[in-house]
Amino acid sequence: MSNGKLLTTLRAYHGFHNNGAGCAFLVLSQSLGDAIRLWLLSYQIFTTAVRADDTVSIRIYNDGADNMVVTVYDMNAQPPGAVLASQRINGFAWIPVSVTAGAVGNGHIMWIARTADASFHRCGHQEMRGLANDDSVRVFADSKCVRIVR
Repeated sequence: MSNGKLLTTLRAYHGFHNNGAGCAFLVLSQSLGDAIRLWLLSYQIFTTAVRADDTVSIRIYNDGADNMVVTVYDMNAQPPGAVLASQRINGFAWIPVSVTAGAVGNGHIMWIARTADASFHRCGHQEMRGLANDDSVRVFADSKCVRIVR
């Protein structure tokens, strides 16, 4: 309750009941209500901040028959870094990875993949935001390999 509204309520109450005890009770109950609302708001903010430091578990999924070598970067980490470095993933297999949750509790990654077969070199990369727990990230290598500059 705003201070102006509280003052108006107190003046109205005091006009009808001209006794100090009743007015003091009203002030106490209004202050207590405001304190409880403030505590609930603070609790909600702090628990959200704690959750932001949690991790998000995702699956890196090779959806093709070719074996691939994959690197995954956690872009929410400070500083961003590799959580999976040059890991071989067989065709149609997946690997679990944990990444840092962002401010709203979602993961943010960038992945780079290349075929493991040196005779048929293909590459792929993608940046993905808003990843939730148990999301599958499909990695693929369907493009000519080029150098990525960040």
